[in-house]
Amino acid sequence: MYRTTDLLISATNNIRREMSFFEITAAKYALHMSDEQPSPITRSYLDLFVSASGSAASLLEGMVVLWATEHCYCTAWHYAASFSNTLSNPSSLTSEPHIAALHQALIPNWTSPAFIKFVESFRSIVDELANASTGGNGKEDLARC
Repeated sequence: MYRTTDLLISATNNIRREMSFFEITAAKYALHMSDEQPSPITRSYLDLFVSASGSAASLLEGMVVLWATEHCYCTAWHYAASFSNTLSNPSSLTSEPHIAALHQALIPNWTSPAFIKFVESFRSIVDELANASTGGNGKEDLARC
């Protein structure tokens, strides 16, 4: 439980860091951050976290959702990075701020060794929690996950 708590604290600190990262990146690259309401897809993403953190959800369920989203981010950003070497117009890095932000800030942030280590640590703890949940409600938790 100590490692789980430590990881959740780290995740919370990362959220605070990322909020600042988005603001700094938007300012640096003159990107507009919208105040509009979440799209239906974003709303569904938020609902996923609400359902996994509600009183009816187990710690394992919440951890699986959090790990799975971080794993998807890591995988998706590595896929995006695979196109960095094929950038057809390198001048777009200076003429299109969103492309520059993508290649100079966003991709490096979520393909960094520190982020990879974070996701791997998360997987390890989720695996431990799942392996410990084999009896009683544990099997039900695994089925819900």
